[in-house]
Amino acid sequence: MSDATIRDPERPDDDNPELTREELQGARPAAEVLPELIGENATAELFERSKRIRENREWDELRAYGQARMEALGLGSMTDDEVEAYVDRAIHEYRQEQREKERAGKGADIPPQ
Repeated sequence: MSDATIRDPERPDDDNPELTREELQGARPAAEVLPELIGENATAELFERSKRIRENREWDELRAYGQARMEALGLGSMTDDEVEAYVDRAIHEYRQEQREKERAGKGADIPPQ
């Protein structure tokens, strides 16, 4: 064994102690603190970049789900253009069904867009 000490995983660094309850209660949201530290423009850019990353991650998850569904239906060999057309058609048909339900007074599952 080496001479290195095994550190408590809850307190990995003496220079960065665990926050106390009082310190946590005084914490402010990043959107409030960052403009003071890095400026308004940099903060806006940071939040916009974060938003794009989240949206891309959500799109990737939806796309993977859609591809798995298509493979289960035997449609896995479609090109990207065919996939896009298939999805657009499915969304259009779903929204049309929702509008028809709404007109019939049955209530749509989601509000029409």
